[in-house]
Amino acid sequence: MSKIAQVADVHARGKDLPALRAQLAAMVIECNDRGVDLLCVAGDIFDNSAIQDAHASTGAIAQAVIAELYKLEPKILMIPGNHDAAGAGSADALHVFSDDYMGEVVREPSWRVFDFGLAVFCVPWDWSGAPFPPLLEMKTFPDAQKRLLLAHVQVVGSVMNGGHVCPDTPGRGKFQVRREYLAGSGFDHFALGDFHKRQDLTGGRGGYVGALRQCNFGEEGNPAGFEIWDTETNVTEWIELDAAPRHKTFILAPGETKPPPPPEGWLHKVRLTGSQPDLVLAGDLERDGHTVDVVPDLIEREARAVVPPNVMNDPAALMALWAETNEIGGDRLSRMLDVWDGLGGDENESGEVAL
Repeated sequence: MSKIAQVADVHARGKDLPALRAQLAAMVIECNDRGVDLLCVAGDIFDNSAIQDAHASTGAIAQAVIAELYKLEPKILMIPGNHDAAGAGSADALHVFSDDYMGEVVREPSWRVFDFGLAVFCVPWDWSGAPFPPLLEMKTFPDAQKRLLLAHVQVVGSVMNGGHVCPDTPGRGKFQVRREYLAGSGFDHFALGDFHKRQDLTGGRGGYVGALRQCNFGEEGNPAGFEIWDTETNVTEWIELDAAPRHKTFILAPGETKPPPPPEGWLHKVRLTGSQPDLVLAGDLERDGHTVDVVPDLIEREARAVVPPNVMNDPAALMALWAETNEIGGDRLSRMLDVWDGLGGDENESGEVAL
């Protein structure tokens, strides 16, 4: 039998390329040391289909990923995710991989059978709005000892990246499947990508692999790493990696003691609450290595959000409310109203307003 490494949502980008490369290098070492037979990548290897961003070129980002994966001893099987492809019919970012030495990229729902007793059904992300492949219902499984579903898909009812539950909203731009559909499909194991929180969806047979690393503060607390599934014992081991930064947020009320500087390899955000945050404290926190986020006091935010009926459709009344909430003087409000009146212009002979 065999050991199958499963990783998802790498999101290679220029913003933090050295940290990403370190995390990939750590994964490669673990795979080689543990005798992995196959690495399955469940999509979103790159953060966007063009690969390049404001921080690094396409070549620099692609080469960083290729340089690390090239050190892998096992074979590689990859599928594009929604970040890898720009849309229906467009080329995906995985064209930078060459099949002759980087493994195989599967771009259509199809089977791949390996000589160590494993069959993998690959389902890349589909932007067209097509339903999840009906081949699963037909039970057209190839002859193999173990069968794995490798897919980049939204599972209805699972936890999304923002912490909300995935709603059932099929249509173009959505690629969804129900948990019950997966659980009854007959696969021995599941390796899914898209939502970054690691979660079992099939009663111990797997689900979302989880992201290789924490990509932002919204993912703090998520594990970072990859899985190894032993097809003989049917045991899945989680390999935690710490080469990339971890995220943590502190909420600091007026008068509270500031948190210590972040440990090496961690990214800390401090939210200063209160209607008049201490800017001196904010500067101290930034010098300590924190990211500072100033959040207005809850009461103030609620006051700003209260809009009486009919005001939203009355620009003059809306400006008056805004001026009152933000303590804008009457003279300034009068000038604003004069400007607004001037925008109306004069009607021409057809009744249209000329601005």
